[in-house]
Amino acid sequence: MSDHPICPCGSQATYKECCGQYHSGAPAPTPEALMRSRFSAFVQNKTDYLMATWHPSTRPEHLDLRDSPDWVGLSVLGSDTNG
Repeated sequence: MSDHPICPCGSQATYKECCGQYHSGAPAPTPEALMRSRFSAFVQNKTDYLMATWHPSTRPEHLDLRDSPDWVGLSVLGSDTNG
């Protein structure tokens, strides 16, 4: 097994270089980075990160991922930060 696993978000970067930095506290710089990091958090059952990055108006009081689907991939079809 590699010491530098590929990030679950599908970026082909290592987890540490990609979503790992956001899971460790760095702010996601773009909406795409945020969505990728949230996908990776679902894959890795990082409920604290998911709750912290969920908009308060729709965030559940508790998050239990025990019955969560098996996340197998993320496809980003496009991204525009010039909204």
